[in-house]
Amino acid sequence: MPAPIPPAVRAAILADIKAGTLSRAKIAATHGVSRASVTNIATTAGVTDPFDRTATQKATQVAAVDARAARARLCADLMLDALRLRERAWAPYPVVTNTADGPEITMLPQPPLRDVQAAYTALGIAIDKALKVDAYDRVDESLSGLDAWLQAMTGR
Repeated sequence: MPAPIPPAVRAAILADIKAGTLSRAKIAATHGVSRASVTNIATTAGVTDPFDRTATQKATQVAAVDARAARARLCADLMLDALRLRERAWAPYPVVTNTADGPEITMLPQPPLRDVQAAYTALGIAIDKALKVDAYDRVDESLSGLDAWLQAMTGR
C-alpha cells in the first residue's frame, strides 16, 4: 500500500483541480501521484465533474467538420486537375528541333500519343482519387452499422 499523500500535497492537488486549467494526468504528474489519487481527492472534496470533457468534445466536432470541408476542397481540386489534364492532353504541342540556325519551335496540333497516354493516366488517377475522397463522407442509410463500418474499412 502506498504511503498516504501529505495534507499539503492534497491541498495543492485540490487547488489545481478547482482551478480547472490542468488535466487529471497533468495534475498527477506535477504532484507525483496517480490519476486515480487525483480523482479520489476530487471526489472526497465533493468536486462534481472536475474533468469535464465538453470543450474537448466540441473541439473534436469542429475538427471533424474542418476535415470534412478540407476533403470537399480536395475533391473539387482533384476534379479541376483532371479537367486541366484533359485540356492539356489535346492542346497544341511545341516541339523544339535543332537546325543549322539554332533551335526552332514547331507547334503540333496535338501532343504525341505517348504524352496523351500519360496525361490520361494522370487524369484517371486524379478522378479515381477524387471519387474516393468524395465517397469517404457518404453514408448509405440502408446499411447496418456493422456493414457501414466494414465498407469504410475496406473501401467497398
